[in-house]
Amino acid sequence: MKNRKKTFLSALVLCSAVVLKGCQEQQNTVAKEPPVRPLKLLKIGDISSDKSLKMPGTVRASDRVDLAF
Repeated sequence: MKNRKKTFLSALVLCSAVVLKGCQEQQNTVAKEPPVRPLKLLKIGDISSDKSLKMPGTVRASDRVDLAF
């Protein structure tokens, strides 16, 4: 009879420990994601929409030196 009480008491303590362990707050183990960084964008238009002037000609320096070796 004394052995039964001891076994019952041990089982009761073990069950109580399991129940109390389950009642604890859950720890947040989810990894924190890195923050979203802004993206630099550059839109390139069509070549046909280029509005530059085209003039035929030759480019020369304003100062010219003739060198002889």
